[in-house]
Amino acid sequence: TPSHAASRSAANPADPPRDALGMRQMISLWLLLGNDSVNALFDPSSYRNRDDISAWIDCNREMIRCLGKMEMGPADVGVMRSLRDASRLHFDAPWAWDVSRGELQSVGRTVNLVDPLDMVNDKAGKWFKVIMDAGSELLTDAEIAGIERFVKEGGTFIAIHETGKHSPDTAFSWPISKLTGLKVVNQNRAIGGKIRFTNSEKLWPSLKGREINAWGMVYDWKNTDQTGDSLGMEATDKDVEVIAEWVGRKEGEGKIAVAVRRIGKGMILTMGSSFWRNAKDEGGRYIAEAGSRPYLAELLDSLQVTRNSSRDVRDPKTADLFAEHWRSKNGIYDLYVAAKVNNKAEPTIYPVTFTAKTAPTSLREISADGHPKADFKVENGSLTVDGVILDAMQTRVYAAPREDIAKAPLFWLKTLEKRWHSLAPVPPAEIRPELPPATDVLPLNEGWTICEGGELWGDTPPGSFDWKAGRKVKLGAFINMGIDRDDTIAHLRKEFIIPSEWKGQRISLVF
Repeated sequence: TPSHAASRSAANPADPPRDALGMRQMISLWLLLGNDSVNALFDPSSYRNRDDISAWIDCNREMIRCLGKMEMGPADVGVMRSLRDASRLHFDAPWAWDVSRGELQSVGRTVNLVDPLDMVNDKAGKWFKVIMDAGSELLTDAEIAGIERFVKEGGTFIAIHETGKHSPDTAFSWPISKLTGLKVVNQNRAIGGKIRFTNSEKLWPSLKGREINAWGMVYDWKNTDQTGDSLGMEATDKDVEVIAEWVGRKEGEGKIAVAVRRIGKGMILTMGSSFWRNAKDEGGRYIAEAGSRPYLAELLDSLQVTRNSSRDVRDPKTADLFAEHWRSKNGIYDLYVAAKVNNKAEPTIYPVTFTAKTAPTSLREISADGHPKADFKVENGSLTVDGVILDAMQTRVYAAPREDIAKAPLFWLKTLEKRWHSLAPVPPAEIRPELPPATDVLPLNEGWTICEGGELWGDTPPGSFDWKAGRKVKLGAFINMGIDRDDTIAHLRKEFIIPSEWKGQRISLVF
């Protein structure tokens, strides 16, 4: 579900983790998704009776406490993923071309999702400057009109070779053409080979005038090739600016491979060649080949999409590193989140660099016991923490007091507003007077003396037990009363005084 559209978000596992790595992976993924709550739906013994999981929980209580307290930073780039195409029509493209599943994060960008319905409702323009399509094969006229309004208002929409090739009525009718100004004349793999970039294009400065291999490959988690067909296109509108053309093969020679059309204040970029992506789905995320990652990074730099972290995108080790600048929901702290999203890797030591407009007075790792101070340096708008050790699927969260900490209550109210719909104020005349405290109810849940022991239900407590000196508890689940085993037999006793004014009345004892 698009995170912006949800009032609240929660997660629950399909199965309990089997080992400490599984537990660490589960918590890290929930942290990185920014979930408000997590429902660990299984019996406590699923966690408590596994020594390695129990030990991990004991050592990582502070990281678990970070759940629900973090607010994801603003995302300059969105990915349009059609729930209709993926879930109801069972198209493969939205699964294969969703670059929010690792690739945007690996080039230092914070990303969020939108649905085509968000374009129809004109919501997306309030959230994003740039939207990349995740292979929305079917688009309605209303959705295309919404994309056009987004572009006219200054947004950039990136269409790929799978975007808008079907209307609800007709397959392969390419309704997106009315927006791109491009007519599809070839749609197959035979036109692959090479593309040549123009000398005037500005989106990939390193590729000006160059010929490169045009065929990017995408494999899903089953190792199935999901790359799709390339597009050879011709311009049908005078505003189309050619970025690259097909060369070297008869089927595509001279046809447009990549082009831009400017509409109003913004533009739509059509990429009929998948040169910019070589990726494989491993462990739930797409891992892009080191040689193709710079293409995505360079495009986003040209479109002025803010970086939240920086790293050498060609270094295979940094492809595992997610680093994002968030803040706490209460508005008090800037949060710097670093994670190694790879469940098969060895521990790695990273220098992690985040975008930071101001230098913090201090930095603490709030995901570690004792919240130890962390050494850092700030220069040229970046904050770097050296020597960050990250194991497979491990997350570390650093916190620094915000410069505008005095405005924290206002930010907290804005955070709540995203999750709860506002209600009209109650008119003063309709506010009911406070009710007097009840005189006919006596709460008894506090102050029970507990005695553990016995093997069968109905066993009497040991006669030697000192009920006056015994441990006092508040009634509740066994684990909340300090009892570790669910098969324990416990006896509880409480003495209390019935008010004298109740004399002669019927009294109900409610458990």
